Amino acid sequence: DLNGTVITGNKVTTQRLGVSIDDLIGQNIYDFLPSQVAESRRGKAQKVALTGEPVRFEDEGQGIVVDQTIYPIFDSHDKVYRFAVYSNDITERKQTEEALRKSEIHYRSLFDNSLDAFLLTSPDGSIFDANPAACRIFGRTAEEIKRLGRNALVDITDPRFQTAVEERDRTGKAHAELTLIRADNTKFPAEVTSTVYIDESGLERSSIIIRDISDRKQAENALRESQERFFNAFEYASIGMAMISTEGKFLKVNRALCSFLGYGEHELLDKTFRDIT
Repeated sequence: DLNGTVITGNKVTTQRLGVSIDDLIGQNIYDFLPSQVAESRRGKAQKVALTGEPVRFEDEGQGIVVDQTIYPIFDSHDKVYRFAVYSNDITERKQTEEALRKSEIHYRSLFDNSLDAFLLTSPDGSIFDANPAACRIFGRTAEEIKRLGRNALVDITDPRFQTAVEERDRTGKAHAELTLIRADNTKFPAEVTSTVYIDESGLERSSIIIRDISDRKQAENALRESQERFFNAFEYASIGMAMISTEGKFLKVNRALCSFLGYGEHELLDKTFRDIT
C-alpha cells in the first residue's frame, strides 16, 4: 500500500527476501531494505502517488543490482491507493557490462596507441574504424580512410591481394606482403594480417593489422646489391681469390684461382689449402 505494507508477493520475491509469503504479508517492505535504499524507494513511491506515472530505476546494495519499476494502482475515484512493484535482478548483466566496458577501454588503448596500423572493416571492404597509426601511414584522416574504403588503400592489381582475400574467406585469416597506396599516390610495401571475427551484433567483420616494411625492404635491397657487388668483384677479379674455413677447406673460389691452379671449381672445393701448397 502507500505506506509500504505488503499486500501480496510472488515466489521470486519471497526467495529473494528469504521469507515465506505468510511472513511477508503485512510487513513493511522498507524494513527488508538497507536504509539508504529504503529512503530512496520511499521518495520514488511518493512521486508515483503524486503524479500517477510509473517510475523505473535501479537499486544497488549488498552487491546486488536490481531493475525496479513502481506502477500506480488506482481506486474507483482514479486515486493511487496501491503500488505494484516489479523487481528484476540484473547483477550478472551489470557485471558483464562492466567487464565489457573495461575490455573496451583496454582495447581502445591498444588500438589508439599501437605503432602498427589497425583497420576494422566489413567483408565488402568498407572501413568503419582506423587508428592514428593508420592515419600516419596513409597520410589521411580517419574520416577519409573510412570514406574511401579498403580498395582505395591497396593496389588491387597486385595478384597477392586477391590471393590474400581468398585465403581470408576460406580460413578466416590471411597474412601477406601487399603494396599499399598513400594519399599522395606513392606506393609502399607492407605486411598485412587480416582476421575475421563476429562483432556484438552478430555481423562478420575483419580486423586488419598493417606494418610498413619500407625500411626493411630497403635494407634487404641494399644487402642484396652489396652481395651482388661482392660476387661480381670476387668472381671476375683478375687475381685468384678464395674463401677458406678455419680448417683450411676451400668454401668458395673464383675463376682466376681455378685457372691459375689448373683445377675445376668442384675439384678445388674438395681440397684444402694444404693440398695445394
